[in-house]
Amino acid sequence: MFFSLYSSILLLYFMRGFYAMKSTFKALFLALTMALFVLPAVSTNAADINNIPAPDYTLKYTVDKSDTFIYSYNVKDFGAVSDGVTDNTNIFQKLLNKLGNLGGGTLYVPTGKYVIKGNLTIPKGVTLRGDWTKPSKNSALPEGTLLMAYTGKNGNERSTPFIEMAPETGVMDLAIWYPEQDANNVVPYSPTIRYGLNNYFGNEYCNTRNVTLVNSYIGILFNYDNGGASPVVYNLYGTTLYKGIEIDKIADVGRIDGVHFSPDYWTNSGLSNAPSNKTSFESYMKEKSTGIVMRRNDWSYTCNINIDGYMCGYDCEKTLSADDNATPNGHHYNFNIKNCKTGIMINATNSVGILFDKIKLTNCETGISLGDGTSDVAQFFDTTIAASKYALRTSTTSNTKVIFNKSNVKSGQVSINGGTLTANSCEFNNLAPQLYFGLSGRGIIKGCSFKNGRSISNNSIYEITFSDKADITSVEDFPEISFDFHVPNRYVLYDVTKAPYNASTSSNDNTSAIQAALNQASADGGGIVFIPNGKYKVRGHLDVPSNVELRGNVDLQTVPHGSGTILEAYENRNNPNGSCFINLKANAGLRGIVVDYPEQVFDGSESWMPAEYPYTIQGQGANIYVINSSVRASYKALDLFTYKCDNHYVDFLGGHCFNVGVKVGNNCKNGKLFNLMFNVIVYACGNESKFGSFTNMPNGVSNAPLYSYGLKYLDFLILGDCTNEILYNDFHYGSAHGLVLQNEGNGGPSGSSMGMGIDGSSNSIYAGAGTNKSFDLYNSQVVALSNVTNDTSYYYLDSNSGITLNLYNSDYWGQAYYGINAQPSSNTTLNLVGAHFQNPGQNTFASMSGSNANIISSNLNQNGNGFVNSGSESHISISGSTVNNRDNATTSFKLWDSNQSAYASLSSDGLLSNISRSGWVASASANNGNAYKALDANIGTRWDTSGGQVYGQWFTVDFGKTYQFNTLILDTATSTSSDAPASYEIYVSNDGNNWGGAIASGSSSSGVITFNTQNARYVRVMQTGSKGNYWSIHEFYALNSAVGNDLPNGTVDTGEIDTPDPDPVDPITISNLVKIEGYQISSQLKGFRVISSVEPIINNLSVVSYGNIYGYADMGVTDSDMVIDSTNQYVAKFEATQAGIIDRKFGSSDTATYFVRTMTNNGTTAAAYNANYKVRAYAVLSDGSVVYSKVYNYSIYKVARVLYDSCRMPNAASHQYLYNDILSVVNNNYKKVDYDWGSTIVKK
Repeated sequence: MFFSLYSSILLLYFMRGFYAMKSTFKALFLALTMALFVLPAVSTNAADINNIPAPDYTLKYTVDKSDTFIYSYNVKDFGAVSDGVTDNTNIFQKLLNKLGNLGGGTLYVPTGKYVIKGNLTIPKGVTLRGDWTKPSKNSALPEGTLLMAYTGKNGNERSTPFIEMAPETGVMDLAIWYPEQDANNVVPYSPTIRYGLNNYFGNEYCNTRNVTLVNSYIGILFNYDNGGASPVVYNLYGTTLYKGIEIDKIADVGRIDGVHFSPDYWTNSGLSNAPSNKTSFESYMKEKSTGIVMRRNDWSYTCNINIDGYMCGYDCEKTLSADDNATPNGHHYNFNIKNCKTGIMINATNSVGILFDKIKLTNCETGISLGDGTSDVAQFFDTTIAASKYALRTSTTSNTKVIFNKSNVKSGQVSINGGTLTANSCEFNNLAPQLYFGLSGRGIIKGCSFKNGRSISNNSIYEITFSDKADITSVEDFPEISFDFHVPNRYVLYDVTKAPYNASTSSNDNTSAIQAALNQASADGGGIVFIPNGKYKVRGHLDVPSNVELRGNVDLQTVPHGSGTILEAYENRNNPNGSCFINLKANAGLRGIVVDYPEQVFDGSESWMPAEYPYTIQGQGANIYVINSSVRASYKALDLFTYKCDNHYVDFLGGHCFNVGVKVGNNCKNGKLFNLMFNVIVYACGNESKFGSFTNMPNGVSNAPLYSYGLKYLDFLILGDCTNEILYNDFHYGSAHGLVLQNEGNGGPSGSSMGMGIDGSSNSIYAGAGTNKSFDLYNSQVVALSNVTNDTSYYYLDSNSGITLNLYNSDYWGQAYYGINAQPSSNTTLNLVGAHFQNPGQNTFASMSGSNANIISSNLNQNGNGFVNSGSESHISISGSTVNNRDNATTSFKLWDSNQSAYASLSSDGLLSNISRSGWVASASANNGNAYKALDANIGTRWDTSGGQVYGQWFTVDFGKTYQFNTLILDTATSTSSDAPASYEIYVSNDGNNWGGAIASGSSSSGVITFNTQNARYVRVMQTGSKGNYWSIHEFYALNSAVGNDLPNGTVDTGEIDTPDPDPVDPITISNLVKIEGYQISSQLKGFRVISSVEPIINNLSVVSYGNIYGYADMGVTDSDMVIDSTNQYVAKFEATQAGIIDRKFGSSDTATYFVRTMTNNGTTAAAYNANYKVRAYAVLSDGSVVYSKVYNYSIYKVARVLYDSCRMPNAASHQYLYNDILSVVNNNYKKVDYDWGSTIVKK
């Protein structure tokens, strides 16, 4: 018998019987050894460094054999010595220069210690690569390539760095150590790695991957004086003594993914100058070092960040450009910041918002800090904070709207001194009072739980809205990302330029030569077909057989810049139905290749149209992959729909195309599209030297028509019928449609996206007719531009569309004519949680003749001609949001619940409740007859200047007696913030004649002015600026506020600080093909059931057994204990049996096996219901390896609470069971909910 299943609610349960669960305990002994560097013998027949021959390309495995690379030169072959004594600067630099002259390549540095006394410059197209093993901060630095740096002592950010990088370069698989740095007397050094050369045109796509910075002072710095675009950092480890990474002045998306900083990397490195006094060194780090400093970053993606023991983990600051006020935005995902003074510090905000999802801040003094003068919006989702002082703190002068959804404050004060806290469906388990609202703080607190009852300290002058109704009850986590490693089926290299193939850059057609190498590799059983640097004409098309990879010479994330391997495509011009240029058979791959279309020549005219070609790349079976490749002047880039391409994998495909970027369909399953990066600029500026000086973009012509063409004709990403498509950090600029969701006969796509960036689109997201599945998007950034036909939008929902789109954290800006444009008969559902519409629409936010939009805990700024079109209201639900609704009756909306105006409104419930203005008299230099209206307690009336603001205007209040105050409120209310004084000076007097000097001056759009405490009878506000707006005051107050006293009773919350889990010793494999699908509670059986699923094939291997693993978290079980061979006695594995297999499909997969396990006798006490547990699913594969789902944490009480509050049980009796048997046992004052209540979002 089946009971109520809620597969999208990630809530788990357990059983009392587990308290007694035991397993055989086995002592786990971990032997720790110091890694020793082996010093190879010095070669006696080294090649002449002054007469470097042509490369002899060599294929090599990485140390862990997870990847392969091809190198051009080995430094040891030219006399480099890895003895830790001899200076190798000259040898390294000459080889790097040689590769630069050749157009790119890789310089290999084998295992050993290499002294570099000078600095290294990496030319365009070149990679410096060694041997590297991922370090553990708890053990010695692993054996590998170690560069010993001596340059840059007593330097700064602008001093010559140890390594400086030209565009399209790489530093990979090595460690860097400063032997002369002293942990007891740290001295500054110049940056270890600086992206961008001084006085060089271009600073794009510098790549750092798999690098350990043992003790850098400044790790990676984007050149202060040479702005550029798209820095790339992957898997950066180590200890950085001042700044780990600093990004500024970039104009296109950067990618920072996998950063691990801790004092322990240096302390435990085993190197000669490692800190000997661990406590002293940790104190230094906590006072001096910042993990990541983000300034102007232009949408950048910052993901998978782990920072331990720093002063600040992540710091948002204004640009250093003197002529620019740019600030960071972008999206941030999966942060684990612990033991820091401040976890996330935001001192600069961006009008378009900034996005954070899956953030864990543990054992920090302050979790999140919003600094002085910040504004705009910051969005946090799935954030857990355990802080000793402040979990979240905003400055009194902050006006930021902090959107805080589905999050958990375990400890630390939440102090909203300024700005707005919008919290929905959060847990506040910190000490009471859990929330403090200071002078300028306001809030919307909706559907949140409070440990031991809600307690609020309200010292605000503004409104605070509370509602017990939760809106966000079920959100499925974005799947844990794993970057697939692809190694050749055979470890063999086929160089197409060697006999018998003899491909050449001088050949008029290399088709047959390259195809012959591909065919030979296939006939031999597989391998890598390698094409060295240069431009190769290919007048036919290429078929890459199964188990063969076609690879070029610059294996980096980069768009075309002129270096590396460039294939020039000619075939099928104006024959779009012909063969695609590169055809990937099942299990075939493409890597490090650029494709250009030389005959696609722009003529500069407005009417120019490109020639039509077939797709550049076509997948023709399962398991195809495309890595670090790009196109330019392509008509259509990648076809994943003509053939069924299950398990396709793309990790960085970039460049430019005219008509379609990527199209997926044909019912393919489990595809991954990571790091797509398309921008019109690649072709439009292709004649520039930094983009390769390509001749098919002529000099001297305007490129504006190319941008216009994209806005009319380009579809960036089309998703047809496909299942479980995973999108990660994909971006493009300049399209007619950014993301197209279309039906091919089976309802369109399903899947998830993290970090979707749609920039400069006409209709950003398009839902087509016949779509009926669901798609989840997290941390999305969406921009739509205007056009002459006024039909642009962020969302275009076509007639008969029916897809459900769930967006968690999203930002919208640009000049969309409509925010949402829903056509008649459309039936799409938009669930927008944590959305920020910087511009809801040039005309209106919504024109909806169909579909439904549910807007939860979001912000909608003022838009053009009105809020929504008349008649659209019945399609729109808005709750727990700040909204600038000027024209529409709130009763006309489908739902309007617990919303506030975008502009703060005074409230008599907080600090103003004790203020009496009896006897106060107002006067003014202009419109004096209306001055009293600023004191009449009527927000609808006002005093104003009846004209523009000019110097010398004043407004005065006589209190009638001496009055003590330190704050003035000049409320502009329903007027705009532009009606605040342009600038002001404040004066006080005891007689109304003698005013003395100004006690304060400045400007304040909020109308709240603070200063030192005064005792006076009169106060005067003097206008010292000028502007066209009236100066308006709807209500005037003077009061004595306790500014800065935001820790009630001086409380420091230490009761529930999390102890961070230790780093896992042995990594395990996580797969989204084995998962927890849902959970059931049976009132009849009084039992709890976990429903799981597993695919029959994972990692190309058969599944032989599967089941679930349970752990008792309250007994100290950690995520790393949750494995099938765990030695922890409070962990148990249950293998699935035939009896537990069910026929009913509970998830999105049609091929998975679904299985259940039901537990009864779960206990009936509050302690049993509140006990904390863990669960994960596992699968054993045919080669003996094991894959796991992620771990979930849960308690019976949490399950019952959410199922009850959102009325998810199948009938009233089972609903009442939850209350009587569980909820009231834990809390006898638990609020009852009628069974027929409910208006929540439940996925799927």
